[in-house]
Amino acid sequence: MLVEQETAIKSQKWRQKHPSWWCLIIGLVAFFIMFIILMGGLFAFVNTSIGKNYIVAQIKAHTHDHIEIQGLTGFFPSHLKIAEIQFKNDDVGVWLDIKQVQLNWSPLALLNGNLTIQSLIAKEVNFEALPPKKVQEQGNVSKSERRLVNMPLTVDIQHLQIDQLFISDKVAKSNIYIAVDGQIKIRNLSQMMDLDTLKAAFMTKPKFRLFGPDKPADFQFGGKISGSMERKDGGDYSASLVPLHFSVILPQTDQNSDKIHIYLGLGDKL
Repeated sequence: MLVEQETAIKSQKWRQKHPSWWCLIIGLVAFFIMFIILMGGLFAFVNTSIGKNYIVAQIKAHTHDHIEIQGLTGFFPSHLKIAEIQFKNDDVGVWLDIKQVQLNWSPLALLNGNLTIQSLIAKEVNFEALPPKKVQEQGNVSKSERRLVNMPLTVDIQHLQIDQLFISDKVAKSNIYIAVDGQIKIRNLSQMMDLDTLKAAFMTKPKFRLFGPDKPADFQFGGKISGSMERKDGGDYSASLVPLHFSVILPQTDQNSDKIHIYLGLGDKL
């Protein structure tokens, strides 16, 4: 009891001797308490139907109606379900349509420059067209303006499942239908989302190799793929679900490269 009284007396004397420091400490504690309360309130708000509708409306407004989300549910931001996402362009309309999406990811990994997704499942992905590049009066378009996403992040999708991925003949040389179940790693998301790179990747003839790449791969996949591709004579090439493991070196537009290098591996694990 005596020790507690002595501690209280010393504390009171310190406050009287250093009133400015005491006020600063009280102010910081109050600030952190208010910050926690505000963040908790915001977190609770975005996990209500009103909050999710607000997020959807803000995304649509800030992208000038170029991204439209319908049916956003789940636990924000880490465990989400989305009925449909449409990516639009004023010239071509809907160029990418994704339906029945389930996303489980780790937002905190972004602090380290990584996009880590535990699970990404989509019932249907329709790649109808590539949006045209922005054209300036001077004819000079910066790298950032040619990118659909300007985020230089490494991507690790630990489980990717797409029941039907459709790539139209406006994007590739023929209509392609694919089902995917596996894991994906991307070295640089910005490079993958570059319009020139995507166009070259879809339109050029790949060059297959059986040995590992001699430099870091831009894209890696390990899992199972099945699908079909339409032929010019009206038939199609098809393949059942097979295990695949491959790495991809994308065409380097700044080096006038026109080849995709695909390195095949054994098994379905990265």
